[in-house]
Amino acid sequence: MTESTSERAVPADWAEVSNPDYIVEKYDPRAPTLFEYADRDIGVHILPAEPNVAHSDTHRWRLGFVKGHRDNLEEAEPVVLVHGRENAYHAAHVFMETYNEYDDRDHEVRVEAAKAAARDAVEDR
Repeated sequence: MTESTSERAVPADWAEVSNPDYIVEKYDPRAPTLFEYADRDIGVHILPAEPNVAHSDTHRWRLGFVKGHRDNLEEAEPVVLVHGRENAYHAAHVFMETYNEYDDRDHEVRVEAAKAAARDAVEDR
């Protein structure tokens, strides 16, 4: 499935980080992506589920919740494994949108709701 540019637009308060070193150095050349939330040390990333070796499934991607930021990663928690980079982008987009939708709630509630929504989004595909 291909998504239009508007479907891939990053939700408000989120920004895509160019070449996040801690990911790129480890997983290049299958470009991982990191999105960070403005004014908070949290993010969501998508990256290959396995190293780029002959016996690996190069179509599996992992979505993870990140504590910290590009230059100071504290923790990365796997959320869901998906088949295909586009599905990983979709799950990340759903995570970010859901986090934003719960802006009247406590941070932990927002994160848990976003993780659940991302998992549900890829199960429906």
